[in-house]
Amino acid sequence: MYRWLFCVAALFFSSQNLMAQVPIEAVTFDQSGGTGTQSTPFPISLTTIAEGDTVSFFKMISSGSGGPEGTGFGAAVAWLENGTDIKAITFAQNGGGALSTSGVLNLATVSPGAVVTDLLLGGSEPQTSGLGAVVVWVENGVNIKAVTFDALGMSSFISSTISLGTAAAGASFFRLTGDFPESSANEAVVAWVEGLNIKAVSFYQNNVSGSSAPLDFMATVSGPITDFQLTGRTSAFDIFADGNVAIAWVESGVNIKAVPLNCATLSLGSVSSGVAQNFQLVGTFPATDVSGAAVAWMEDGANFKAVTFQCTNSGVEDKSPILSLGSASGTVTDLQLIGSFPEASGSGAAIAWVENGTDIKAITFNAYITFSFTKTSPLLLASATSGMISNFRFVGSSPEAAGAGAAVAWTENGTDIKAVTFNAFDTTSTISPPISLGTTLSNIGDFAFTGNSPETVGKGAAVAWILVPQTVTTDTPRSWKRPSNPRVRH
Repeated sequence: MYRWLFCVAALFFSSQNLMAQVPIEAVTFDQSGGTGTQSTPFPISLTTIAEGDTVSFFKMISSGSGGPEGTGFGAAVAWLENGTDIKAITFAQNGGGALSTSGVLNLATVSPGAVVTDLLLGGSEPQTSGLGAVVVWVENGVNIKAVTFDALGMSSFISSTISLGTAAAGASFFRLTGDFPESSANEAVVAWVEGLNIKAVSFYQNNVSGSSAPLDFMATVSGPITDFQLTGRTSAFDIFADGNVAIAWVESGVNIKAVPLNCATLSLGSVSSGVAQNFQLVGTFPATDVSGAAVAWMEDGANFKAVTFQCTNSGVEDKSPILSLGSASGTVTDLQLIGSFPEASGSGAAIAWVENGTDIKAITFNAYITFSFTKTSPLLLASATSGMISNFRFVGSSPEAAGAGAAVAWTENGTDIKAVTFNAFDTTSTISPPISLGTTLSNIGDFAFTGNSPETVGKGAAVAWILVPQTVTTDTPRSWKRPSNPRVRH
């Protein structure tokens, strides 16, 4: 009798150790040049999602000044759990150094019965009080809400839920920008499209004060908007310019327009063949001379085009001609654009893409009005060695600048995580060997990548991921394997 009870009890407690878990993990890294030092990638176990819980809208951002490797600057991931709970974690780690993590932050709860149709993560200083990060979400397609937060270790601030207004039914293209959503001198901006109307609101919230107000981009729209983007650092006064944000959009698939805040609509040009594909917009200071913003797109599935533009706070607008960046030699997927200073020679912007599912290529460029235009030829950054490339991501602030550079990250076979850092200007380029960031023991579900200066030691870049649910026991080894014979910094 007692033996039978013992066996039943043992079976019961053993079964409690079997659960479907969803780990959220990350790795930070940096690589200085093609043969320079590389930090040893160490896994960061951020949290584990409980059995039966769901995760959606997985996002990540990092510090613009200190990067994911810098404690006090760091990175943040955010997600929606079970369709009702908005959560986040901040973290920072440099190689095998001390890990700074906030643990799970319960940011907000969705309104009872509401469905989240969009969720955005912004801000660039998630571990810095008074600057912070922000999550914006849309309930039932129309109700726009936000929460600001910052956390360094166990010290954190989370604002109450901010109601930013109600969009019209059918609103689309919700976008978010702004580096310091807790700062009254900078603010964040949400913009969206309602038919032929472009709407926006700026806001900030810290532990002392907060406000929100509609913004008027004074946009002239004459046809249906088929793509819409938002970029920039701030909607309020800062040391660079007044209103350093801009919007850009595609009308009827072919006409490309933009509006830097407080300026008139700029017609940037028209597509010469077909429709604009993979339309994107970048630029931290679109209202600053020789910084500006850039749009890029693809035509006919192979030809890459771009335009740089600016509007200073005195209302002077300028733009480059349509720039022919180059062409792909195979089937293009995952075209992406990065760059904070696309008008600035030596900083610039870059496009990167996956070709034929196996090759990663890039082009860097800069252009200042009609005075200068510099670009590289297409650069082969890496080729898949096992299976097809998936989860392709591209980050970097100054892809032309050695020591800052840019980085691509991807997965192969759903489990192998890899990256390459590079910088390139005109005819000169430096490309790192492929960096193995580890192999997971089950397939990756969601995947995120962040970092402004991936070549800079102490700033670097970070990948984060969520594994698909798996059955584990309490003594199952962790879901990440360190790469064999990793290079270490001397």
